[in-house]
Amino acid sequence: MKYNRFKLWLGAVIMALVAFFITKLVWSDVPTAFLLVYLLVGYLVNFFLTLIVQSKRT
Repeated sequence: MKYNRFKLWLGAVIMALVAFFITKLVWSDVPTAFLLVYLLVGYLVNFFLTLIVQSKRT
């Protein structure tokens, strides 16, 4: 269970970095605050996914 949750959070970080670099390729003058926004969105999505999965198990 903990390993799956770790994979979710690690995936959020990796996908935020990928999204940031894709944004940087498209828009060369992207502020670094976009990385923070992508990380926060990824963490929120994982948090709600974890809550949904845990509520279905009980």
